[in-house]
Amino acid sequence: MQQQLSIRETTAISEEQGGVSCYLIMTEDGATEPTGFVVAFYPTAESLQQTVDGTDVTPEKAEPLLIEGRAAARQVLYGDTWKAQLTVDVGDGATLYVERFGPKDSLSERELRRSVDDLAASVLKGQKS
Repeated sequence: MQQQLSIRETTAISEEQGGVSCYLIMTEDGATEPTGFVVAFYPTAESLQQTVDGTDVTPEKAEPLLIEGRAAARQVLYGDTWKAQLTVDVGDGATLYVERFGPKDSLSERELRRSVDDLAASVLKGQKS
């Protein structure tokens, strides 16, 4: 799977802010800005709320949607780094968080949204197995 997604580095970070994170770095050799995904699981709403960092970016309003039949919200943030962030309710108060990031204008807004939605759907499909 890592090779199929052109993932160059995968680093698991455990028990970060009460959740579990995995960073999928896909930066090409010689690139100056990182590109990739973040996937995190937060077992409670409180552990998710502890991750708010208050950075000064201009986000769109969160878009409600369904991912694999589960309630979700997606937000796109702009600045030097563009990000699409998606939270999905996985039940029992737990949340899946998926982020796609890259240098400004390296991906279209549509590609940002689609890629974060697709990865979240893939993670949820794997959870059901």
